[in-house]
Formats: sequence, C-alpha cells, structure tokens
Amino acid sequence: MKAQLLVSVSLYREKFLYEDFIGSDDIFALCGSGSFSVRSGDEVFTICENEGMLFKKDTLYHRTVNEPVTLYLFRYKSDVPLFKKDYVTFSDVSRIKSTISMLDALEKGIYADDFTYRKHLFTDIVNQYSIESGNVSGCSETHDELMEMAAQQIKKCVKNKMSLCEIGKRSGLSYVQFIRRFRAYFGITPTECLKLLRIRRAKELLKETTLPVKKISDFCGFENEYYFSNYFKKNTGMSPTDFRNTTG
Repeated sequence: MKAQLLVSVSLYREKFLYEDFIGSDDIFALCGSGSFSVRSGDEVFTICENEGMLFKKDTLYHRTVNEPVTLYLFRYKSDVPLFKKDYVTFSDVSRIKSTISMLDALEKGIYADDFTYRKHLFTDIVNQYSIESGNVSGCSETHDELMEMAAQQIKKCVKNKMSLCEIGKRSGLSYVQFIRRFRAYFGITPTECLKLLRIRRAKELLKETTLPVKKISDFCGFENEYYFSNYFKKNTGMSPTDFRNTTG
C-alpha cells in the first residue's frame, strides 16, 4: 500500500461555504466537535464528533452543518482504498480522541506548519481503522482464527517482550508467510501492529497515571527510557513529557 498525504488542514464551520462539493482527490474528514450531514445519491449520513466521512474524488456530495463543527481534513492519494466505507466510526473512542487532541496541539504549538507530524497522525488514524475493522483493501472478508490468535499474542508483547519471530513459529508458518498472511488479514504487518499497541499503551499511561517516564518505558516493552522517548516523539511528534502536559 502506498498512500500519499497531500494536504492536512483543520477548520471550524457554522455553515459550509459550498454545500455541494466535488473533490479532485479523496478526502477524509474527521469530526472533532459538532455534527454535519452528507447526502450522496440516495444515501444520507450524519457524522458526529470522533467519527469520520470519506469524500471520494469526482463524486458529488451535499453537505450541511447540523451544529457548529470542527473538522480535520486529510486530502490524499493511495493505490488502494484506505477506508472500506464512506461513513467511518472507531471502536476505541479514547484513542481517536487522543489523536484529535494531538491535532489540536499541533495547531497551537510551534509545529503547526510541520507536515511530518500530520502525516504521522493520519497514518495513525488509518492504522486504527485497519486494526479495528479489518476491512481495508486486501484484507480477508473471512475469519482467520490463526491470525486472530496471533494478534492476541502480539498484544502480550507490549508487556512481556515476546518476539514476533516466536509468534510466527507458533502459527506453524514461516516468518515470511506469517507476515504476508497477517497483513492480508489486518492490513498492517505484525511489527506495525506492535508499534501501534505500544504507543497506544504509552499514551494511556501518560494520560491516566503519574508514573515516571522510565517506568512507562519498562511497562511498554522498550529497552530503555532514552529509546522510548525518541521512539514516542518520532511516532507522535511530541516527547512523552510534552504529550502528558498537553493532554493532562
């Protein structure tokens, strides 16, 4: 999968300037607050906070604001569909709220114009959707119990540092076969899955506890505090301390 983020902006609207809209590229709109409705053909969607809407390129949509809305727009190109459905919801609401908080923090901070962080956050949104739905292009529509079991074992890696190679061996597949089958089912590789789970757990601990960064590093399976801090900043755009101060 090759996805290229072209534009990322946030905006507040009490009314859309143009209610009829056709885009030249795919646009994902994440709703941070308020709500809006979209009509496309015979389908009508109402998108509320912490939900999203995919506006497909060259498709006519009619949009109306129901209550003043804050939107985060991501215009992108991809060689495969990133979202299976136009109306996008997330099971882990706390996680998407955390992403929205970071988008807000970008707007207010010195990194407002840094496109790198916005790309990271958009990737995080897409990967969350991929993990939760298993419905991105290339993912199996049928249940794969072996890969479901592997995913549960990967969740344990966050704490016990079990190797992904060992999980691959337990599946009875070669490591290459394991990676390919896991990606075909979930839309991401085992390594990407583990990375997302570790960052997610670290965010939860930073927000919900007063544990020192070093202790959080240990809990999330990192080699040391220095590596954890660099890894966290690379994937979120903030140091662990800055994230805690922003979301606390």
